[in-house]
Amino acid sequence: MPRPRMARAVGVAIAALAGTAVPGFCADPPVRRADAHNLVQIAETACAGASARIDPRDPRFQPLRVSLSRMQNALAEVQRRLEARDLGFFQALRSGTRTLAEMAVVVPRTGLQDPDTQREIQSLSAAYARLRNRYGQEWLRFRTGQPLNDEERRRFERMRADQALLADQLAMLIAWAETVGDSRTAGELARVAAQAGSVARAPATLDEALNASVVTDTIQGEYDAIREANPADAPEWNETDTLVEELSTDASVGFVFTTDLKTIQQWSYTNEETDLPADIADADIPGRRAPARGALDEALAAARRSPASPAIEEPQADEVSFVAAEPGGDETLTADDEDATEDTETADDEEPAAVEEPATTMTPMAPASPQMTSLPDSPKPPLRSFLL
Repeated sequence: MPRPRMARAVGVAIAALAGTAVPGFCADPPVRRADAHNLVQIAETACAGASARIDPRDPRFQPLRVSLSRMQNALAEVQRRLEARDLGFFQALRSGTRTLAEMAVVVPRTGLQDPDTQREIQSLSAAYARLRNRYGQEWLRFRTGQPLNDEERRRFERMRADQALLADQLAMLIAWAETVGDSRTAGELARVAAQAGSVARAPATLDEALNASVVTDTIQGEYDAIREANPADAPEWNETDTLVEELSTDASVGFVFTTDLKTIQQWSYTNEETDLPADIADADIPGRRAPARGALDEALAAARRSPASPAIEEPQADEVSFVAAEPGGDETLTADDEDATEDTETADDEEPAAVEEPATTMTPMAPASPQMTSLPDSPKPPLRSFLL
């Protein structure tokens, strides 16, 4: 009869030959990866799961139900624009970031304790943050490898000044909330003020400017949720309300991001896979409710809604400026050289991107075309996300 130690060694050897894992032994889990289409599906699945778990008869959770409903609508818009290869996809991503930030404020106010609902919301947040982080306009700009140009630097300076003003205004509102004994509101405002201050103090570098583009959307969503939880006619909020509204509608505060027109019109980058955050539960991945070990890649492949496109080629199109438009603005897609633009749009015999009332302004710029680089995932993403 084999000794216990020998039997265990034999079992390990057999398992190794069979290509299976041995219970009790550490083994690296399979890498979970997804593209933009998968991430939208994962976020939609988690959002629907969270909504289904909330008792509609409990008034405590009514604000959360409203917030989740808004998020479902935002995700539907993101998906619609993505599937249509519509430039409005980028503006829809920004709107979804603000809606998710609202939810981040609403959840703790409800006193939610159900672990399953919390897990769904965590998966939703992680999936959407990665979607914005890896497929938004900031990522396209980051990939060019170019430092801030003069126009981007000017707009970032304007944004930093505005966020410094907002931080000062919020400080006065925090002092008022503390005076009246509203510690919850004071704490929530303090978080927003800290984020505004971080933008105001950020150095004028590309990564900080791109990060600020996401953070300012988060600030807008968080402030809206805090304001909604307080009396609408409270005069103490008037000055801050006015300032926030001005910052959200002033198109000159937006960024001009330098990127390559061909990359956007081919949309192949949305099929490039990225690592899934650990916070995304397997149960929230479509087709992954009761998966076998090692079957995630197949489940993700089955869930993909569009075929993979060829890898992004070296750009040959004119460099364009990518203006992060504000809500309600009128945007157009223009070109400096009509012939060059037509060549770009029909490169590789592909159909030109469908643009219906695009939500992003793109105008030509003088500098030479940037060199696109393929950047692998890393434990510390180049673009930070304040949603995780």
